[in-house]
Amino acid sequence: MSSITQRFTSTLQFRHVIFLAIAFRIALIIYADYHDKHSILKYTDVDYRVFSDASRSLLNANGDDAVAKGILGRVLPLGDPYTRATYRYTPLLAVMLLPNLWIHPAFGKLLFSIADVGIGLILRHITRRSSINVSSHTGGQPTSGLTQPEVAISLLWLLNPFTVNISTRGSAESLLGLMVIVVLAFALHRRWMACAAMLAFSAHWKIYPIIYISSILPFIGVEDDPKVDLCSDIHGLLQYWLRWCLNKKRLAFIAVFLGSFFLLLFLTYLFWGFPVLEHTYLYHVGRTDHRHNFSVYFYPLYLGLTSSIWSTNPQSRVLGLAAFFPQMVLSIYGGFLLARSLVLQNRSAITDTKKTSTITARSSMTEDQMKHLPFIFFVQTFIFVTLNKVCTSQYFMWYLWFLPLVIPHLSTSTKGGGVSMYKALLMIAVWVGAQALWLSQGYLLEFLGNNVFPQLWASGLIMLAANSWIVASLISSYRWDE
Repeated sequence: MSSITQRFTSTLQFRHVIFLAIAFRIALIIYADYHDKHSILKYTDVDYRVFSDASRSLLNANGDDAVAKGILGRVLPLGDPYTRATYRYTPLLAVMLLPNLWIHPAFGKLLFSIADVGIGLILRHITRRSSINVSSHTGGQPTSGLTQPEVAISLLWLLNPFTVNISTRGSAESLLGLMVIVVLAFALHRRWMACAAMLAFSAHWKIYPIIYISSILPFIGVEDDPKVDLCSDIHGLLQYWLRWCLNKKRLAFIAVFLGSFFLLLFLTYLFWGFPVLEHTYLYHVGRTDHRHNFSVYFYPLYLGLTSSIWSTNPQSRVLGLAAFFPQMVLSIYGGFLLARSLVLQNRSAITDTKKTSTITARSSMTEDQMKHLPFIFFVQTFIFVTLNKVCTSQYFMWYLWFLPLVIPHLSTSTKGGGVSMYKALLMIAVWVGAQALWLSQGYLLEFLGNNVFPQLWASGLIMLAANSWIVASLISSYRWDE
């Protein structure tokens, strides 16, 4: 860090960053209103109008088609948010944005921006009070100013133009991000039941956070697990995994998660009926999006579409389901293997520990290894987004909110595949450049009407290769032995 930057960060306090982050977002929300009134190309995301229309539909219960399909929804009566075409979210989002109609149309943007800043505050809490002790890497930086973790949170999240743009345009991803970061905080503090309940709420909001169960479970109840040496034969292997799966603490975690998830689903079903299942969950399983996006699956799925936008031939239906296999194997099983390997390292480190202190040693050492959980979450999410059959810019938020916790743990040594300053700049250039290449082809297709579908798909393949290189580089440079 240069002397100029050191002097700047030594005088700047984190509360100043929070003030700047809030002011930045409010200024853009105000500008968005002006821009949308004077420009054909709108600043506000089209999804934000969908959210507001869905909220308006909640208040319109005139006619059988407009009334909510649930038992309680018909009694009250409530409107059906799913009468708004393309609304594919939990009805709770439409309820939450009713003040868009009662107070001001920009209420939702302000709410998303508050959640955005809330993510930054919880990230700071994690770096300061959890087992992730990154303060040792501040390099003697004065404690009166910003610490290195706070600098990372400020630059990568709170003052990052990309994340600010996403929330002020009206994307609701920051609400999900706040839930996911709270899940992580609970896990790092080993508050497993609270973690399970919040994870259930996150999965109700969007189903993908269930992938984190695979990386959380290996850390739960590890002090009660049987010894690994039971796996000397097939009988011992079966016995070991049976006892591992029947661990009371793991079963309690799963029970709380499932109970909370289905309770939320049941309550929303009582009000809005089957459309909750259809649009919030089932739609995404068989989704074959006809609009171009970053995913490498877009063009093959597009070719399988028939003249009717809602019906697809077997090619698209089979590919749409098959796309889940590599995505789930790499993100879910990969996360499990990374977490499991850390637990096994603990086991090998305490083989000589006396029996009377083995449980305490396992628990304390596992807690020390849990500081790597944010990186495991990051890798899982990066893979999930990269291999998703639909991928847009706002999906990048799903892994960006972990970056401030990951960066301080990367090796900067040029030996052994570390991320030096030059390599970091190269990785950023490759990530941005691959998107710019894709966007250039998207512009030719969307605005000029040129038939560049093959070129657009080739750009998506280049993005896949770039992202694969980036995640492999990060894994190889991560300091697991800290």
